[in-house]
Amino acid sequence: MGGRDGGGRGGLPAGARMIAVLGGAALLVGGGAVACSSTTVKIISGDGGAGGGGAEGGGGLIGTPAEDADGGGGGGQDGGGGGGALPAQGVWTAACMTTLSGGRIDRLFRFYAETSSANGKLTMSLTPLRVGTGGTAPSPFSSGDKVGETVMVQSTPLSAKGNFTAPLGEVFIPGEANPVTGGEVVIQNASLLGRATSTRFCARLSGQVSQPIAVELDPTKNTCVWKVAVEGQSPPSFTEADFAAGCAVD
Repeated sequence: MGGRDGGGRGGLPAGARMIAVLGGAALLVGGGAVACSSTTVKIISGDGGAGGGGAEGGGGLIGTPAEDADGGGGGGQDGGGGGGALPAQGVWTAACMTTLSGGRIDRLFRFYAETSSANGKLTMSLTPLRVGTGGTAPSPFSSGDKVGETVMVQSTPLSAKGNFTAPLGEVFIPGEANPVTGGEVVIQNASLLGRATSTRFCARLSGQVSQPIAVELDPTKNTCVWKVAVEGQSPPSFTEADFAAGCAVD
């Protein structure tokens, strides 16, 4: 990971950009791959595995700017079936609902996420996003609100259903991106077990919080969701319903 002065550990593949939020997620569709409380992701290129539609949601894009404007989201919460291929490129807000969030939607940890997909593999970057007024996301959405370290996921395999496992290692979240206490958060051995398809982009978050308190993150109770974000426009919104069903990866 990069230094704690805000520098990242390395760049995304050429042309790639991403936004992510711990606790929430979003994705684009159209020829390739996709992008917990808050994280935004962008996908650049790819040929993610094909599959059937979600158990409840139809095909098409999920978390598009038009849907996010009123907090809506496409696709079934269960994310059953393959759900179709991920977009080739994507910029996202990844929002994560964690144990530290206490079930409150105003305590989502948000990330600026960029993703790219090619040859059945997903590359992603996650950078914490500054907290806005009242625990909301800053508006308009801007890469200028990235703070702290960037975590990179390099070429993790995508299954035919869009499932992936992404070890993150140590995740450092500066106080500016902490909607709970405003203090620094450190997660050791962090990892994402997720599904990225055209109808659902989400992940289960696991790891051990070592700061400010010692807490084990149970992946069945800590969920991140990605939603498409556009520079200079209103940030995607998240509701309790986005996290209520967790993230189906079976």
